[in-house]
Amino acid sequence: MSESKAYAMFRMARWPKTDGEPICPHCGGEGWTLGNHNQPEHEWWDAENERIIKGKKDKRQFRCKACRKKFTVTSGTLLHSRKLDLRTILIALKLFSEGAKGISAIALANLSDMAYKSSFVLSHKIRESQIKAQLGRQLHGIVEIDGSVYGGYYHQVNERKDRVDLRRLGDITGKKMTMVIARERSRGERVGLSACTIVPHEADSRPFIFDTVDRMASVHADDGSHWDTLRVALNVDQVNHSQRYFDKGVCTNQAESFFSRVDRMEMGTHHHIAGPYLWGYGCDAVWREDHRRETQAEKFDNLLGALLNNTVSRTMKGYWQRHLEGIEADPGLIDRLGAEIDDADALAVAEEIVADEGRMTREDVATVFGEEYAEQAFGPVEKPKSRKWKARKPYAPKRPSVRPEPWSELKTPVGLPSFTP
Repeated sequence: MSESKAYAMFRMARWPKTDGEPICPHCGGEGWTLGNHNQPEHEWWDAENERIIKGKKDKRQFRCKACRKKFTVTSGTLLHSRKLDLRTILIALKLFSEGAKGISAIALANLSDMAYKSSFVLSHKIRESQIKAQLGRQLHGIVEIDGSVYGGYYHQVNERKDRVDLRRLGDITGKKMTMVIARERSRGERVGLSACTIVPHEADSRPFIFDTVDRMASVHADDGSHWDTLRVALNVDQVNHSQRYFDKGVCTNQAESFFSRVDRMEMGTHHHIAGPYLWGYGCDAVWREDHRRETQAEKFDNLLGALLNNTVSRTMKGYWQRHLEGIEADPGLIDRLGAEIDDADALAVAEEIVADEGRMTREDVATVFGEEYAEQAFGPVEKPKSRKWKARKPYAPKRPSVRPEPWSELKTPVGLPSFTP
């Protein structure tokens, strides 16, 4: 497929109701074409020098007749401000939709000939569309609910006397999160839908269950005591798994089947799933379960349409530039040290570091001014204390992150009004 054919496919997927004719994403008005849309966007033939030049000679843009704003086929979508060419995106979508257990970012980068960072961001943009597809979903009939813990690993030290017990409250790392699934049972030709959420503990998912499950549905769960509260609004049947897995038609086998897929995704494909992004991987597994009976072409069209019919991602847009945002400079440090240092070159280097990175670290101060000024500005280095008998402090990041929690704007329930027991 040429780049022009790929572009035509994108137009049809973006504006299917108008047969590919542009509609302004700002005001909804009609637009007209600017430039040559048949010209490849990233390369052209330079007849004067007889060579192929790669770049952006003629952008495929439109202008709205009403608001006069310019836009492209990916403006205002999850692919907003893209750098990848359209053919590479189509190849990545094909590879992403093929695997029964997904595909890792590094494998997607190798097979589609892109950088790992681009593959990582594109994969999470696809998962964001899968998250949005299950928001506000109402489940009917027989709905099975269950939870499982994922993520987090603590490497134990060699000496037994220095090891920690992760079951103790003071030694909990805080990296493990609980994935809770609510899954319909399939009825005939209709494939049962699913919805998942990520919570610290399984009991914290009860508002999500109230929002997602229809009041007339029949809920099947295990014998966890935290599910008893659901009986105030739902018809709940429970089975004691310590005695049997199936009890008079009540079981959670479909929920366990979903977790088996997630287990294989974590152990065999991705190998490590970070806690903040666990929701994306869970909704990826939900999408693969819901579309398991569809053809590869139907899955591909679903992903392409989802990318072009969702708004710009707050989490993944400018992901690798996020470290430059929200960091305030510390002019007081320069003032405190500059009052005692006459070295103009050292102050110039310090001001350049603050301008580039926003804040000087202890290592920067020690390198430019020396260790004594680093102790003056940041205090002495604390020596690690013995942990033979004291509990380890709860996990905390070494540096405060300026990035917002991934998909935090989507975690508010959007279904029925939440009922907190």
